[in-house]
Amino acid sequence: MPSVEQLLVLLFRLWCEGKNGRAQGRRSVAAKASVCNTLVSVHYQISGKTFRQPGHATTLTRQQRDEIATFGHASTRHEDAYVEAGGYALEEWGLLEESVSGLRVARPAGVVGARYAHGQLIGVRPADAKNFLIGVVRWLETDAKEVLHLGVRIVPGVPQAVAVRPIGVNAKAERFAPALYCPALAALSVPASLILPPGWYRPKRVLEVYSETLELLLLSGVLEHGIDFDRVAIEPAR
Repeated sequence: MPSVEQLLVLLFRLWCEGKNGRAQGRRSVAAKASVCNTLVSVHYQISGKTFRQPGHATTLTRQQRDEIATFGHASTRHEDAYVEAGGYALEEWGLLEESVSGLRVARPAGVVGARYAHGQLIGVRPADAKNFLIGVVRWLETDAKEVLHLGVRIVPGVPQAVAVRPIGVNAKAERFAPALYCPALAALSVPASLILPPGWYRPKRVLEVYSETLELLLLSGVLEHGIDFDRVAIEPAR
């Protein structure tokens, strides 16, 4: 039912409401871009490492201890193999248009990759950029040459990879989950927000948010519902 409702709302906006003009015009480009989808894979690409529970000491195996004694560090070949098999690998797309608020990217015909849908979270890093941009798929189409085109609306700000978990009497056994923190941008009147797995939002819910330190944040409202994420406004918990 929730998926059907989202689809009907999307179709109503596309078919019945007038088109909204873009806040900024897009310029044509001809460049490459690295693309990934799913919250977990975007978290991995931003943090540069697989997700682990914060504050939990890692028990080294005998092989890892031997590698540290011999080489000064443990081998990452098993983790690298896991990353490649776990769907975190990047896809190479073409970047065709860009602006401050959005992009148009294209995947060549015949290239096997992930599936995409309206309202889906997506991470894009243009070839000349250092950081990933976080966006939402606004439209998609396949042209006569079977090239897949995506229109992406960018979430403002440079996202940070964080870990979150709820607090409270019924949440003692909860584990941390990957999430993204988007800082406030006063110049654009954009509040600070968290990008969470779907279904995590509760009015006035308090989360433990861990990056380099632990912080308590209150969920103060929903900014956007996606098909695989919720973007929620936050404020310090008092």
